[in-house]
Amino acid sequence: MGSSVNRKALYEHFAAHPARWNTAFHFLSQFTTPDSNREQLLNHLHRGRTDLSADVYVNVEDYLPKPIAQCRYEAHRRYIDIQYVAQGSEYIALTHDTSLPVLTPYDTAKDITFYQYHPDQLLLADPTKYFVFFPADLHAPSIQPTPARGDVTGNVTSNVTDTTNNVTKVVVKILL
Repeated sequence: MGSSVNRKALYEHFAAHPARWNTAFHFLSQFTTPDSNREQLLNHLHRGRTDLSADVYVNVEDYLPKPIAQCRYEAHRRYIDIQYVAQGSEYIALTHDTSLPVLTPYDTAKDITFYQYHPDQLLLADPTKYFVFFPADLHAPSIQPTPARGDVTGNVTSNVTDTTNNVTKVVVKILL
C-alpha cells in the first residue's frame, strides 16, 4: 500500500467495517504471501465477478494496458477499489481534481463516472503493491507502462498499444 492511499479514510472505514476489510485482505493475501504460487493461483482464478461476501466482491480481468491518450479518470460512489496487478505492470493515474470535465455521467448500475484525463500523479502498479481508491480518488487505470517519451507528463506523443505487456488485474470492491 503506497503513499497514494487516503489513510484517514482507510482507518475510519476499517474501524466501522472490519469484517469487510478482513475479507478483502484475506483474499488478496493468497497472492502476496511469500510462499504463494501466484502463477498457479491466477491460472485457476475465475475471470469476471465473484462475490466474497454480501459487501465485498472481486473482479478479475486480463487485458493489455492502453496508451495514455486513450485513458480517462473514473470514480465510484458506492464501492472502494483495491486494485492489485497480479501479473504484468501498468500505470494508474491519480488526481483529486473533481473539476475535470465529466465524459460519462454517473451510472448507478455500474457505480462509475468517467472524467477527462489530465496529467497528474502516475503510480506504477505491479505485483509488489496494491492501491486503495475511495470516492474522492479519481483514478485512471490501465495505462501502458512503456509510454512514449513525454507521455508521463501528459504530452501525448503516442497512441500505439504495447502488445507485449499482458496484465492480470484483481480489483476487490468494498461497499461503503
